[in-house]
Amino acid sequence: MRKVASILEISHSTISRYKAGIYKKRKIDIDEKYDTFIKYLFEHYDRRHHSIEVCIHNFKKRYRRALCPSVQQTYK
Repeated sequence: MRKVASILEISHSTISRYKAGIYKKRKIDIDEKYDTFIKYLFEHYDRRHHSIEVCIHNFKKRYRRALCPSVQQTYK
């Protein structure tokens, strides 16, 4: 565990906690987390007129408090 921890540059106790099952992988429902953004993108994105980057920029200006993924996340 210490060797893996040094390779990953994290504490060896973190490795042992993961191994013991104390830490669980978080499951995030992307559709729920970015619901407002997804609706906005489907309504406003038209590749003939705007790029994804423009849509994201406009969304951030319009919905300042809503969660918005990065450009790289959007393309994935």
